[in-house]
Amino acid sequence: RRRLGDAVSKNSAAQRMSDHGAWRRVLRLVGGQMDLVSFTCCLGAVATVKRWAKAVRLLGHMETDGPRPNDISFNAAVAAMEGWQRANQLLCAAWRRGFQRNIVGYTSILSASAKRWREALQRWYSMAEVGLRPNEMSFTGLLSAI
Repeated sequence: RRRLGDAVSKNSAAQRMSDHGAWRRVLRLVGGQMDLVSFTCCLGAVATVKRWAKAVRLLGHMETDGPRPNDISFNAAVAAMEGWQRANQLLCAAWRRGFQRNIVGYTSILSASAKRWREALQRWYSMAEVGLRPNEMSFTGLLSAI
């Protein structure tokens, strides 16, 4: 019971820190006892400061040694990517592996599409093809690509 409480407390604190981009502090806090939530918090923290290489390493560690990444983990890693190509490659890889297409992933790719308006529009229209309705964030991502 104590260990569960400690894990919840650490993950909660890690989430608060990740919202502020304190990725080094998040990694130190969660240490070697990382579960899916811990990894995802770390991915969110590195995404806030666009540390894409660190996000790729964390995701790779999850694939080999840690808990299997989920949709949220992949979306956080996509948000860390700088540049449309990296973000698109990672998101497409997640989809090929069977992860759910969702508005968060699409919004991340739209936000990474700066100055790539054709690609952004293509992704925008593909949201409707898979039954997703754009929201304010995805619209803002599209506008940033123009």
